[in-house]
Amino acid sequence: MSNFLLSLLLVGILTILAPSTQAKDFAFILHRRHDYAVDWKQLHSANTRLILVTNSNAFKKLSLDTRALFDRIFIVKNLVFDEVRPKMEKYLEQHFHEGDRSYVAAIAESDVLPAAQLRDFFRTRFHVEGPSADVILNFRNKLHMKALLKDKVKIPMYQRFDRTLYARDKDRYLAILEEYLNYPMFAKPIDGLASIGTIFISDRFMLKQWCEDVFDSTQEYEIDTFIDGDLYHCDSVIYGGRVQTTLIARYLHPNAEARHKKALASMTLDPNEAISIRLKKFAETALHYFPNLPDGVTHMEIFENRHGELIFLEVAARPPGAQAPEMYAIRTNGIDIRLLHLKLSLNHDVTKELGNLADARHLGPYACMYQIVAPPEGGILTARNEANFATKDFFTTWNYQENSVIKPNKSIIDTIASTLLWNKNYTELKEDFEVLDSHVMTTIVPYENACRGDTEKDDSYLDRSLKKLLAMAHDLVTSAPSYFPPQHLLDGNDDSEIRIPSLNGPIWMPYSSTHYAINGTPAHLFLGSR
Repeated sequence: MSNFLLSLLLVGILTILAPSTQAKDFAFILHRRHDYAVDWKQLHSANTRLILVTNSNAFKKLSLDTRALFDRIFIVKNLVFDEVRPKMEKYLEQHFHEGDRSYVAAIAESDVLPAAQLRDFFRTRFHVEGPSADVILNFRNKLHMKALLKDKVKIPMYQRFDRTLYARDKDRYLAILEEYLNYPMFAKPIDGLASIGTIFISDRFMLKQWCEDVFDSTQEYEIDTFIDGDLYHCDSVIYGGRVQTTLIARYLHPNAEARHKKALASMTLDPNEAISIRLKKFAETALHYFPNLPDGVTHMEIFENRHGELIFLEVAARPPGAQAPEMYAIRTNGIDIRLLHLKLSLNHDVTKELGNLADARHLGPYACMYQIVAPPEGGILTARNEANFATKDFFTTWNYQENSVIKPNKSIIDTIASTLLWNKNYTELKEDFEVLDSHVMTTIVPYENACRGDTEKDDSYLDRSLKKLLAMAHDLVTSAPSYFPPQHLLDGNDDSEIRIPSLNGPIWMPYSSTHYAINGTPAHLFLGSR
């Protein structure tokens, strides 16, 4: 073989063996919300390494096909900087080369600040792009955002809860709050989410009790003048640090009321309505006063009070929650703003999406979302009822089967069912939207009623369930089960248990606060569906 052919062969072998010099993008996505659907395939490309950082609960919900879309999946207990940093660092040390770029993205409120902190920590070392923690903090800390907008747009009267002043002279401090804010008031964490830790305060007794309750907490709080009015959300798409478009929707009720048996619902508005035009201008004006706008979707909430004034409430650097993205996908003929937010955060091409959002001819039917939040006292879902809407196009997703235990809600995230409605007739959909509270889609028996029959002859719900459990056990075991008195079970006595000899595996029973054991092994038992 000639020297020339040998040289060609050697070059070919070295080319195959040599590592690729093409630059790669490393896209780390912090994602804890398994109920936030994303078409992950659309983030895949030949030059992108897609890395998911999640918790065990969300990981279990991922299908095998979805898991296969990621180059790596890291499971952490908490999606916080200290737990994610070492995993991200080790991976990049092994795979990052000069010329590569790195990104960290998130779509849940809890994750946007840790994502920014990770970007800052690795920015220089691993060429991480995206907004800094200082930028994101203006969209997480309600005191920061109000300070930026003070004297620029109308904001509610507010005060940071000052523990030092309260401890120094409690009555004097309460009097200062009353003079400045007046009743009613509304208190909330300065960096909270999903209406967790919020409270309506109507008088001094409630105010003093709340101050005592949160005094030893490490959480920082603010107290606002309560706003009586209609609440809207304005969801703006940011590209190149500029607002490209803003989608407008109206809540049926302020979100905090959904924890107390009101519908959690919002509806897309006609962009030509006077209120839509006013809201769009207000939202985009407010965003103008932020020193830096992160590429992605922002979610701003604005009140219109009973005097017709627009009042800024808060803004977040992430898409809206609940089923609002699915609602917008109907209205925009298929644009997923969760996915759009991630694409913008990861520097993907979004020319098509931005063009379609700007073109009114691309709009689909009007849409609304409706979610049923678990009641504050919990209960047992004894029936799922059919809705009766004038709008014929709707779809309901249930999170619970009949006969399931519904735990008391901890936030508005704890939902029983979600319904999407859509209609080309704006007036007809609006009429359905206004009366969503009147629809009884669930029958929930309170725990105390479930544990007690109306008469001595009337078995309670749990009595009947216990009999079903015992009948099932008889079918599965050779010897009858032994158990403590049913009343212990129904009272939720922590020492209660059921023992079913020779039974392999759990039986399900509708009472989550009671402990059971099978062959001496603790088990969670419910009757019905998991």
